[in-house]
Amino acid sequence: AIRDISNGFDVTFHLFGEQRMPALLSIRQFESTHHIFVNSKDYPATCMRSFIGSRDLHELAVDPWNDRAVHERISELAKQFPEKTRIGINLTGGTKLMFAGALSAARELGAVPFYFDSRNRCVTFVDSLQREKIKPINTLDVFLRLNSDGLYIPEVSELQDMSPERQRLTKTLWINRAKIARLYKELSAYNKTLQPFKVARDGLVIELNGDKVAKFKGYGLDFVFYNWPDFAKYISGGWFEEYVYLQCKPYEDSGIIKDLRLNVTIKFEGQYSYSHPRTGLDFNELDIAFTDGYSLYVVECKAGNVTQEQVMKLQNLVRFYGGVEGRGILASCFPPSTESVKKKIQDARLMPWSGGSFPEQLKALMESISKRAESMEITT
Repeated sequence: AIRDISNGFDVTFHLFGEQRMPALLSIRQFESTHHIFVNSKDYPATCMRSFIGSRDLHELAVDPWNDRAVHERISELAKQFPEKTRIGINLTGGTKLMFAGALSAARELGAVPFYFDSRNRCVTFVDSLQREKIKPINTLDVFLRLNSDGLYIPEVSELQDMSPERQRLTKTLWINRAKIARLYKELSAYNKTLQPFKVARDGLVIELNGDKVAKFKGYGLDFVFYNWPDFAKYISGGWFEEYVYLQCKPYEDSGIIKDLRLNVTIKFEGQYSYSHPRTGLDFNELDIAFTDGYSLYVVECKAGNVTQEQVMKLQNLVRFYGGVEGRGILASCFPPSTESVKKKIQDARLMPWSGGSFPEQLKALMESISKRAESMEITT
């Protein structure tokens, strides 16, 4: 039987490498007075400081390809603590040779070795094979803070309480997406200037006057909206982000997904550019994001044609902010038009929500998330 760890550990050693999530899961799962990150110079653990509160951050430098040296380094440090110190060793991060060295050290010390199985969402105590459910992460901020090196300030653009008329307009534009797409090029000219405009074509009238009053007449609607200066941006594609958000919202309300957000803007302290200081990548906004408690889901919304560059951007964004467990969804009004883009989506392991299949694809994902949560309740 494993030791009683209901009160956590006095000291926790974390194997720490490229993936940061295993260390975070351990910090959240078990209370610990001291956290020691076993790492190489290539992967400093300073990014974990904000997750351990006022406790000291310790790093134990090792050669990640020398299991014997890893064993010796952990054992030497652990033996400096008092005899009855409760020690846990998180085997999840690092290389396989780090795993081997840390496991042998745990057995020599009488410590508790454990491993986070993200696939089955449980933590396994290696020597007893007992398991317990991983504590879920229910806010996006944790994922973003973990993978941003503490250099960013997230700004959340909360969706304003949309009037029934605005919701109806959004849903009507979805139904008429092929027709409204013909006006994108003309309307997009007004996206940044926010100047008054009027577009009238095929019985459809779209207008913004100098008092920021927006008008939409057509498709059976006749609406007037006040104080909507970026109306052109909405009509030329922004509406689709709102549509996808509204389709996801019932699943947040029912608890299947958590912390659903629209237009999460990320800024970097002291930076005039939105490009990330470490990667140089321009990841200034997530169209839609949510979590199921274990993975970060990023949804990129495209009201027009999908390009290979957009697919690559989403792929990199998911990898950067979500890690290996991140999930990318490409939502598009129309199915990709070329085989090269379709292949790129498949190779990048992104989920497509496209065209008329969108409702069914959304429902299938949510049912999968729900069933997975139910199976965990049964088996843990």
